[in-house]
Amino acid sequence: MTSILFAIIAVLAIGEFLLFGALAEAYRDIRQIREQAELIDRATPVDLGRAYNRAPSEVGLDTRLDSAARAVVVYIDKRCGTCQMIASSLNGGVPRGIWLAVVSESAHEAFEWLAEAAISPDSESGRRVMAISPDEVERHLGEMVPTPLAIEIENGRLVRAKGIPSVRQFYSLVPTLITLSAPAEQEVSRS
Repeated sequence: MTSILFAIIAVLAIGEFLLFGALAEAYRDIRQIREQAELIDRATPVDLGRAYNRAPSEVGLDTRLDSAARAVVVYIDKRCGTCQMIASSLNGGVPRGIWLAVVSESAHEAFEWLAEAAISPDSESGRRVMAISPDEVERHLGEMVPTPLAIEIENGRLVRAKGIPSVRQFYSLVPTLITLSAPAEQEVSRS
């Protein structure tokens, strides 16, 4: 009786092992299909071309970025679905270190669209929003610029560009900001 029970347990263990192997193979196949269909949520490198290593103001961006140690400018367009999801995720605030370049015919039109995300021109976040016409984008960055497009700035120079496929990738771009300021004096109370 016990030998039959051991045999059953052994068959079940082997069956379970085979099922886990088949499941692992299925996950591997799904990943290969997603990679072939380019459905993996990864930022795609984009060639900056003649804009590489130039000052941000030379490509139509805000002059304050010329002195930025580290920043990211994200080009968004209201005709782009991913851009709309990014804008709706902002909830009134653009993360520090991120600037938005809204591809639009006017600043009024850009802020009208961003008003849905509770971003006004007078807010702190609104001061890091630029309206850039499609013609200006084409003149400075070339034709066929994908949106959303993130351009990384280091030491006042354009260094990298990436196409952003999702909101998650947008938030992964937020640079780490380091400040070198003296700590505030603290009062010590004596009891």
